[in-house]
Amino acid sequence: MLVPSQSLIAQMPSGTSPVVAAAPGVALATRLTPPKRRADEAIGAFSEPSVSGEWLTVRSAMPAQDAPGALHIYRKSAKGWDHFQTLLSPDARPVDDGFGWTTAIDGTTLAVGAPDYELAGVRSGAVLVYRFNGKQWALAATIGSPDPVANGYFGQNVALDRGTLVTGEARNAAPGGWAANKAAYVFKESGGKWGLQMTLPVPAELAAMTFNDGSHGFGNHVDVDGNTVAVAARDQVYLYGRRGNTWMLQQRLDAPRDPNDDKDGPGFGRSLDLEGDTLVVAALLASGKVPGAGAAFVYRRRGGQWRQEVRLMASDGGKRDMFGHWVALDKGTIVSGAFRHAVGGNRQVGAAYVFRQIKGAWTQTQKVVPSDPEQQLFTGYGVAVGDGTVVMTAGVKPDHSKSDYLWTFTLPPTKG
Repeated sequence: MLVPSQSLIAQMPSGTSPVVAAAPGVALATRLTPPKRRADEAIGAFSEPSVSGEWLTVRSAMPAQDAPGALHIYRKSAKGWDHFQTLLSPDARPVDDGFGWTTAIDGTTLAVGAPDYELAGVRSGAVLVYRFNGKQWALAATIGSPDPVANGYFGQNVALDRGTLVTGEARNAAPGGWAANKAAYVFKESGGKWGLQMTLPVPAELAAMTFNDGSHGFGNHVDVDGNTVAVAARDQVYLYGRRGNTWMLQQRLDAPRDPNDDKDGPGFGRSLDLEGDTLVVAALLASGKVPGAGAAFVYRRRGGQWRQEVRLMASDGGKRDMFGHWVALDKGTIVSGAFRHAVGGNRQVGAAYVFRQIKGAWTQTQKVVPSDPEQQLFTGYGVAVGDGTVVMTAGVKPDHSKSDYLWTFTLPPTKG
């Protein structure tokens, strides 16, 4: 049961604070050498990578056929990133179950989302939890939906922190059509077993809204840090706090007004990342000097309330660059992908923009592009940042002419 808080909704200020950025340099990311692979295996294609400490994970797919994908794990060494292990889905069906579509790493625990996984004869989705035993990553638990339905898409996005796992579930009404999302779920580990701690239902005011495609997006993106859970919805973010074993809805963030066209920031909540008292939320079609270039909003928690701190935009954003399609936050660094950005006359190459806190201000320090830019690579479709490493993945070129879509960039140290 959801226990409402006394301070349910806080209105965000309508004004925004622009980023003051010096002319940032363009940095080149290096394509990560893939391991031996199957024919037509696209490593990193349309993937949401994860990086934490010495580990990096990325999904691979078979874009030309509906065949099982895999999850590739890299380990950091003195020479760079070395391929360490390949995980294959335990799902016995010879189809793509989305294994590795989303992942989360916390120490020696890895959560792997598989939104089309089949359990007990129902293609409802699952989250598979792996442990590193000192030699390899081994399957430790399989978590299914508390209320499984066919095409439920449980495990579409996962977050993990210190024995707490959060995932969302979208109920797919029929092939090609989406019904309103069902819920978000919080699981807690105890004695090596994962149990449901709480179901976070769709808030009543959101459930009452009508959207053209039927989906309000609740739970499409989630995150957890300590005693705080963030759940994205369409043009909103809901923040929950833990008291004992109960999660209480504490605040709702609405899409800020776009000062350039007096509209709400379009695409607000497409992705988010939470760390301590800092939250970054993408609005991938928000307008700045260029209509629809995209933006990311940074919020800071003070006195128990989240307030907008700054609005981040690319220094050279183009129309519908999709800046903010994916955002990542780590230790004073924010990375935002813009997978439709043009580079050197090549359209839709994509890029990732790095913002760092320097003397208390968020400043764009790098624009990261692939070392081998080509049209329609779509780099920045997925991004991750951790311990000084930026990771970019991409989409599949229409002709499938590339079979590896993974780049890394090492951040230089900051001054100040």
